[in-house]
Amino acid sequence: EIVGNTLYEIIGAYVTVDGEPCVVELIRPLEEDSLLETSVTQVKNRLEDYYSRAYTDVLTGIYNRRYYEEKLKDVHVSAGVALIDVDDFKLYNDYYGHNAGDAVLSAVAERVQNELSESDRFIRIGGDEFLLVLFGKTKEQFYDSLKKIVCEINDTKIEGFEGARLS
Repeated sequence: EIVGNTLYEIIGAYVTVDGEPCVVELIRPLEEDSLLETSVTQVKNRLEDYYSRAYTDVLTGIYNRRYYEEKLKDVHVSAGVALIDVDDFKLYNDYYGHNAGDAVLSAVAERVQNELSESDRFIRIGGDEFLLVLFGKTKEQFYDSLKKIVCEINDTKIEGFEGARLS
């Protein structure tokens, strides 16, 4: 467990006390010398890398469905939410091949990400379906952002697949 800049070791055990089942945990901060050849910074970096990879879609580099399910699904905040689905996506895969489909998904993710603020979230839910969550915007700002994103997607050209027109 990492809290702030401190790395903690947690050891848990199930025990019975006076006939009652209990969980006993030993929690202690790890010091540099207790990690042998690995520093606290190295362990922290590895855990952060794992966290990043667990919540990142491999193809597009944006958040994935796991991130939505574990981190965002039950959050109650005021935000504009939109579902984005690439029109006729199956045709890109069928006509141009799966490399084209991958290129389309990556291009859409890149174009949308370029329009977002640091607090906004763009999540690949599955296939060609994306969830867009824009925080701290008025209704008008949200709709303006959506219009701009739609225009960006419509203007996207896929290198090597010039015949592809996205919507």
